[in-house]
Order: sequence, then C-alpha cells, then structure tokens
Amino acid sequence: MSEEIYTLSDPEELYGQKDLIYRKETYNLISCCLEVHNALGRGFMEAVYKDALAIEFQLNEIDFEREKKFEINYKGKPLPHYYMPILW
Repeated sequence: MSEEIYTLSDPEELYGQKDLIYRKETYNLISCCLEVHNALGRGFMEAVYKDALAIEFQLNEIDFEREKKFEINYKGKPLPHYYMPILW
C-alpha cells in the first residue's frame, strides 16, 4: 500500500489557500486576532478583547465599525440584543 506524500514546496496549494478571494485581508485579520491573543492570553472578559482588537485594527489601518446593531428574529420573536463588528 502506497501513501501519498506531500511536499512543502508550495504550502498554500497544499492547504487550499491559493483560491481565497480576500487572502491578504484574511491574513491581516487573523494576524490581528493572534497578536491580541498572544499579548493578553486567556481569561479576560469579552470587552477587553474587543478593546484590544479595536486598537490592533487601528494600528494595522483596517477600517471597521466597532459594533452595529442588527435585528435578529428567533422563532418569530426579535432578540433584544445582537451586535456584530463590521469591517470595511
């Protein structure tokens, strides 16, 4: 039985990253998130990470809106709170 062997000459192809539409933008966002995680670690309230990520986005010149309220319905009833970060 032969095993398929992958070479690392082109890791983007191996992991399917060549076809990402917003590859650079995705990389930048993930890098910001990892920077915040590496700097703060775990255990803080969500608001702390939101504040740190907002700073990281500003430092990396990523346009965003902190939170935007969306109306979400669950089984026909509106949920009282739902906010999402918006990236531009």
